[in-house]
Amino acid sequence: MRGLKAFLALVAALALAPAARAADPVLTEPSDLVPGHPGVTWLDLLKQEIPDLAPNAANKDIEGHLAGPLPHVEGKTYQSDPPDPVVLSYVDNLRIHAGGKPYIVVIADLGQAEDSAQSTTLLALYDDAPTPKLLDAVDVGLDKDTGFDDHDLLPLGPGDDAVVTYSEHFNSDQSYQGRLLLFVRSGHFRVIAHVFTLSDRGCGYDRDEVPTLTTRPDAVSPYRQVDLVITETLKRTDEDCSDDVVPEPYTRSFHASYRWDADKSQWDADEAGLGRLDKENEARF
Repeated sequence: MRGLKAFLALVAALALAPAARAADPVLTEPSDLVPGHPGVTWLDLLKQEIPDLAPNAANKDIEGHLAGPLPHVEGKTYQSDPPDPVVLSYVDNLRIHAGGKPYIVVIADLGQAEDSAQSTTLLALYDDAPTPKLLDAVDVGLDKDTGFDDHDLLPLGPGDDAVVTYSEHFNSDQSYQGRLLLFVRSGHFRVIAHVFTLSDRGCGYDRDEVPTLTTRPDAVSPYRQVDLVITETLKRTDEDCSDDVVPEPYTRSFHASYRWDADKSQWDADEAGLGRLDKENEARF
């Protein structure tokens, strides 16, 4: 389990039972050396995108300035102005393969502007040279807090991995979760799927939606087919709800799949199986 999600889960457990997951957060320290790259720290890598990123002498926060908004991996609809200055509050990393080559992926929470509903979260791609070089930098923030998901990596083939990011915010009754399934092609991040789930609670029940991502061989594609199953479970809780009607317990599943179209150079999504769940979740907001 990745650091940010583990930390969020510990907090969410106090407010929303369905979102509760128990683990201790393990975070990357910006001053740590990058394994296999002597003399190079994670902060050195981040400074390739934010050159003035450095500790603030007054409060020890690691601060810097972006030249402008990071391009959002989901396009202009999700793009927003970053805070000024950006403040580094969370860093994590993964090693992946794309096209058979090794790469380093770093994710960093840079804070949230006052007029924004989502964090500015840098996802940066580096080659595996002795001094890793920045190849791509995008914003993957979908909500207040963003990091790597439990899945971390999903195999797309013998030389390719997909990365899953996780965004969340919650209140006393609902938890809103967004996931991006990303892969690297020609040195850039590209989106395979954007998955939204909602967990909620009411008197006498907890309801949770858990996505599961798997892959299987595709005979006509260099990439494996991606299958998504969202399992929604409603459980009764031991509460006195007087005359309130409490929903009956249930478990049900919703399905989607994603296949690479070589002619279009994009992923084709079959998400018809998510239609009912999406409508019900919209009505629960």
